[in-house]
Amino acid sequence: ANVFALLDELTLGKRGVSIDLFKKVLFLGEQPLRLLGLLISHFRSMLMIKSLETDRCSQQDIAKQCGKHPFVVKKNLGMLRRVSVDDLTRIMLILKETDLHIKTGRYRPDLALEIMTADILAITGRTA
Repeated sequence: ANVFALLDELTLGKRGVSIDLFKKVLFLGEQPLRLLGLLISHFRSMLMIKSLETDRCSQQDIAKQCGKHPFVVKKNLGMLRRVSVDDLTRIMLILKETDLHIKTGRYRPDLALEIMTADILAITGRTA
């Protein structure tokens, strides 16, 4: 199972595929905190790209400001068509809370990530 496929499917709000990939990624030994770090990085990048698009920046300018290849920006903008800056901001808060829950021991890492996945899909899945 590919972590990057999981990131894409979560962003697109594809519930069944996302949950299956999430379980496979953890089953295959991906460390929960590493996975959370990848999710944080991914959605932070998505928020930056969407914010710049909302500010009417061109794809070339977005690529330059984000330090991403133009192809990556184009692909991400396609995935973000139905997701708002507010949605992405809420996802970033979910990720922050998940990090806190894991690091304070409130939830086991696997359970915290499962809850987080459901919470993210509640946002991205309603737009899919």
